[in-house]
Amino acid sequence: MINLPEILRIKTMQMSDIEVVLKIQTENNLSFWAFDDYVRQISEFNSVNIVAALNNETVGFIISSLIISTTLLFKNELEILNFSVRKDFQNSGIGTALIKNLVVKSIANCVESIWLEVRENNKKAQSFYENHGFTRAYQRKNYYRNPVEDAVIMRLILDSI
Repeated sequence: MINLPEILRIKTMQMSDIEVVLKIQTENNLSFWAFDDYVRQISEFNSVNIVAALNNETVGFIISSLIISTTLLFKNELEILNFSVRKDFQNSGIGTALIKNLVVKSIANCVESIWLEVRENNKKAQSFYENHGFTRAYQRKNYYRNPVEDAVIMRLILDSI
């Protein structure tokens, strides 16, 4: 495991990170986002997008969107839209550092729950999320394309941390 506190920096995603994020996305067979999709996401007022930089080289990222409640009945939520770590840095603690940073940012934004969807056959990702406190909420039939596959919807309730 890498000695993360000394050499890993979690920072807000910038335009200059997009090319590397696209490479990580492709390497890990994530659902396709184009360069312009990331540009749009970065410019959204409610976006929370972070990258992990190891020796100033981007090695992982989380793209997420803050869902701001307009009533007192509901609390803010956050949805993770895309999350990945470069293959040669997986299982090194970088994904954990990204999730922990996102949780801190979420708490600062009065977020009650963090939501995400993951392919049903991606047991490795599901296990990672479960190890970080996420639980299965429900399933969406035929949510993904290429190939068609169900999505497992997972939720982290921040009050339970």
